[in-house]
Amino acid sequence: MSLVALALGWAGRAAADYLGKHSPPRKTHGHYAKSWFRNGFDHIRNRLRSDPLDAVAPWRWIISKQPKTRGVV
Repeated sequence: MSLVALALGWAGRAAADYLGKHSPPRKTHGHYAKSWFRNGFDHIRNRLRSDPLDAVAPWRWIISKQPKTRGVV
């Protein structure tokens, strides 16, 4: 369950980064042509094929915020 939650979060974050302040294009009947999840998933999939380090870029801030420990007290 937690892996699914991480995948949804990653796809949502990737879609937000990819689309910026714009929303996905809509069809003539008003529904989105692609959902937010699908836009993010496609963006992640394309980045994993072409540049894997760029695909994990939204999650790098997690690593940088980890406290650094210096031995056992």
